[in-house]
Amino acid sequence: MKAHYLSLALVLSGVVDASPRFPPSVSAIPLPSCTPSRALSVDYVSSVDRQGDAANQAILLINRIKKISALATNPRESIGKQLTPTQIENFENLRSQLIMNQMGQLAESRLQRDDHVMSNAVDNLDGVPINLKNKSSRDGLRLLAAFGIALGKYSMDVMRRPSNTSTCSIDVAFFNAERNATVRLINLERSNEMTMYSRLQEKYKTKGPLEPKKLPSPDREEAAWLNKALIAPLRRDSFDVSAWEDLRRFSHVSRLEYKALRNDIINGNDSSKDSTINKIYASADAETKQTIKVWNAIDSTIPSDQVRLLEMSKKLMNQAKQ
Repeated sequence: MKAHYLSLALVLSGVVDASPRFPPSVSAIPLPSCTPSRALSVDYVSSVDRQGDAANQAILLINRIKKISALATNPRESIGKQLTPTQIENFENLRSQLIMNQMGQLAESRLQRDDHVMSNAVDNLDGVPINLKNKSSRDGLRLLAAFGIALGKYSMDVMRRPSNTSTCSIDVAFFNAERNATVRLINLERSNEMTMYSRLQEKYKTKGPLEPKKLPSPDREEAAWLNKALIAPLRRDSFDVSAWEDLRRFSHVSRLEYKALRNDIINGNDSSKDSTINKIYASADAETKQTIKVWNAIDSTIPSDQVRLLEMSKKLMNQAKQ
């Protein structure tokens, strides 16, 4: 299936945002439309297109390998003994290119998995009804839970402004969502409802949450109303601010992992000890190290489609040998 057909199929199936004018890249999204869902959808489709092109290239490489292999006609003798040195060199070069191609597709597949999981987490934050029987909803919740988000963790000093806000990016989209949640949180903290709540706390000598059942009327009814009008939204927005910040961190590490694997492909780093991401981890700050651990946890529990295909192939091969 050609890449653009696959992209169309993903749009029609609802995996990505359906739009009559789908931008060619995240940076092409107009800033007013630079939302997390939109940015992740475009990034996902761009990756699928790149993987589709790589798959077409892999077919060409396999066909060329087959042509060289067909020159060895004696099944009782090794291929190497039946080919000329030039043919053997061409065979090995093609095989190396195919391995690099497959690793490149793995990098794209992992990026797509990350976009997919983040998109499901975004749905949870945007108030899309959560269906725990649906794997996608569970994957989004799993990512948020992996960070151990706790109420009150957020500090105004944590919010980092993107280095470039003139064009759309996933980081800018997450930053905008985080900033919107922060504004809502500040407005609630400065609201008349907060003044009313503080007055009741002072009246009953408590700094903790009010328990309406323990209060006399009419304060009981006022406290119950304030819990719904103020405390519930405060908790939601506090959670959202932390969640958007964590998704920004995960997005950053996802791109680090993607670039690191592609760098290893180009440089031929086979040893995990010498891998680019290990070098990045060694010199990273505590926040990035924590997020890399979260990414590793997601990678081990929610494998990408490419990994699933490889595991299925190994399983079929083992069954064929039995």
